[in-house]
Amino acid sequence: KNVISVVNSKCKNAKFHGRLIEYCWLLSIKHIQNFKEELNHCPIRGSLDDIKEHYIDGKSIFELIGKTLKEKTECYVVGGTAMMFLGLKETTKDIDIVFKTKKDYEKFRDVLVRLGAKESEIAVINPEKVSSILSLGNARFDLFLQNLIHFKLTETIISRVREVHEFDNLTVNVVSAEDIILFKSMADREADRVDVAELVKKINVSWDILLEEAEEQ
Repeated sequence: KNVISVVNSKCKNAKFHGRLIEYCWLLSIKHIQNFKEELNHCPIRGSLDDIKEHYIDGKSIFELIGKTLKEKTECYVVGGTAMMFLGLKETTKDIDIVFKTKKDYEKFRDVLVRLGAKESEIAVINPEKVSSILSLGNARFDLFLQNLIHFKLTETIISRVREVHEFDNLTVNVVSAEDIILFKSMADREADRVDVAELVKKINVSWDILLEEAEEQ
């Protein structure tokens, strides 16, 4: 009720007012309280997408998803997203996430769709592997079940998880620097080569681990 009163006092656009109230109720009670505090900094006269973009900044998108999930869900972040969690990168355009189980993959994907994510028109290189590319606000989510395009989630990668972050119902596992390097080496893009060079400079990389995992892949 407090959130609605703030919306009523600040939002004069009737159409946007209704959409904003609807978006509020997608979130948990706890997040609604946080949403009230953030409202003063939000582009109130914009669209609903403007509201979402306000939240899609670094780790805050995971907070939003975790609060929206109804059941416990676990995922593994790789690439630039893992670098962001390890403090080696401020932000990333593509959020690369791998899931160990199909149930977790589907729960996460369903929440993105509920929040308004749209399926990308970009073709998946290997259609035989379960994956999705969705866009939400200014973020692109690349979701994979066990296998990425040229990379698979192995038990050895899971055993080397560097950090674990809890966002309400969402558990985010951050893979090791060695596995980030391996993933980016397989992608073989200019931006990935730059990231690998930065990782090698900042982290004491175990080349033995990297080579062993490359053989496992």
